[in-house]
Amino acid sequence: MNKKRLLYAGLLGVLTAVIVLLAGCPNSLAKTIPSGSGTAKPHSGQGQKPDNSGQLAPFIPEYVPVTKVVLHDINDELIGEDTTLPVKLREQFQLKPVIEPKNATNKEVEYKYEENLVSVTETGLVTAIAKGIATVNIWADGKHRASIRFQIKDDSTFEFSQSQIESDHQASSRVLSITKKTQYSTYNCTVRYAYGNGNWVETAPVSKGNIDEITVELKENKSLFERRAYLVFKTDNTDKAKLIREIPIIQQAHPNPVLKTKWVQGITPPSESDLKTEPATDDRYRKWEETASTTWFNARKLCYTENFKAVQDNQMCWAMSTADLIHWWMRENKDNLSRYMQKKGIIADTETYKIYAGEYKGGRGDAGEGEKSSVANVFRKSFPNQGGTLDTAVNWYLRGKDAPSQQKAPPGIVKDVFGGQNDLTNLIISRAVKTKAEFEQTIKEALNKEHAIAVVIKPVKNVVDPLHVVTVWGVVFDEDDSIVELWNSDSNDAYSHIVKFGVHYPGGVPHKINYGAKNDKGDTRIEEVIIMKSAKQQFKNWLDSNNY
Repeated sequence: MNKKRLLYAGLLGVLTAVIVLLAGCPNSLAKTIPSGSGTAKPHSGQGQKPDNSGQLAPFIPEYVPVTKVVLHDINDELIGEDTTLPVKLREQFQLKPVIEPKNATNKEVEYKYEENLVSVTETGLVTAIAKGIATVNIWADGKHRASIRFQIKDDSTFEFSQSQIESDHQASSRVLSITKKTQYSTYNCTVRYAYGNGNWVETAPVSKGNIDEITVELKENKSLFERRAYLVFKTDNTDKAKLIREIPIIQQAHPNPVLKTKWVQGITPPSESDLKTEPATDDRYRKWEETASTTWFNARKLCYTENFKAVQDNQMCWAMSTADLIHWWMRENKDNLSRYMQKKGIIADTETYKIYAGEYKGGRGDAGEGEKSSVANVFRKSFPNQGGTLDTAVNWYLRGKDAPSQQKAPPGIVKDVFGGQNDLTNLIISRAVKTKAEFEQTIKEALNKEHAIAVVIKPVKNVVDPLHVVTVWGVVFDEDDSIVELWNSDSNDAYSHIVKFGVHYPGGVPHKINYGAKNDKGDTRIEEVIIMKSAKQQFKNWLDSNNY
């Protein structure tokens, strides 16, 4: 056999060996076969995935629970479990909780502690405010996860006769004694208000050598909420003043405050028998159920009712509140609208009539919610289930101005009446309210001018659904003319009624207290006040001048 034949025979032998080897290792070969060869079959038990015709199924993330919280200090040094740290009075310590696992769904941390010994901010900054051993408990995902103790020692040059001042609701005096290391030790004392109106605490200091006495005069609390302030002591150095001590002043709520309610224009007040309580709620909780004769409006999201759960409108609080306000506007302008529609040839019992005059059928419960508000249904049919604003919705429905997310052309039912450049503000305005004064001034002005009201609220810690709007039908004032409660219709409510929520002012900022939750912390801010104007006279003047 010549050399060529030997070479060919050798190559053929090698090739045959490779084929035999591969035939004996099917798994290895399978890893190299590309998918879609036409011979592959689904894994047993899994089946063929359905044809979604290009539609992606909604992504629902899996909830990952917190398993552990580990504490670090500001230098990222690990703090052992149940550690006791020595700190000086007024000293601060930064806690840095680390959530495990890293992909936990709810990473919100809450600190629970004895307020008369330490204070802890939402960011974990601990301030030692009184002598003793304070325990700070760290909660996450609804459970207690870790603890740390602080042994607080007072090495200052001042000793205080009491760690806090407490009082009932009545006007009273308290005396705080301050013992100084020397008669030359100095400090500044100011009052910081936390809850309630300012200017209800007055101080009168008297020096007696090494001992100072501060008489603290408290005015009567006429409100239904507790008031809180702090006597703040700092070193007598305006450039680099350091905190010496904060003494809390806590005054109890009035047990039987004198309250008065002012209702929005057109609302017939309830009788005492109309107002109901609810078990497992705050004692101040009251609800007023809707009937065919109640004069307020409450367009609810259908997705939260028993009969219409399949409807997708959970993001449309703006549309429901706007529907409330437009129904109110239509009632206030009933005569004007009648003249207007008669001239345009719009007759009753037609779909066009429902759009122009509105149709509201209250008091039918869940079964009738789908047909209760014709205005709400226009919004449901014309907009996707996503967020929006009330001024844009009013602009769209009444003035015929296009909205960014609209799926249908705007009705613009009075666009020729209110078509001027500034006419939107003649119908609706929104004002940010950052202080008690701004909030109360805006609400009182709206009531005095016979406007309707809505408020935008924002839970401080809720980042999933940060903004929500509710419609306000009544405002409750205390004896000092402070706003302490609002009657509101909430489109998120599972029942057709209006309820009261409390209003208090931590740090001078208006916040909502949910009476429906007995232990609500009152940490939901009131961000904006929205005012809907009837503009009745402007409407009438237009009709008169255009021979309607």
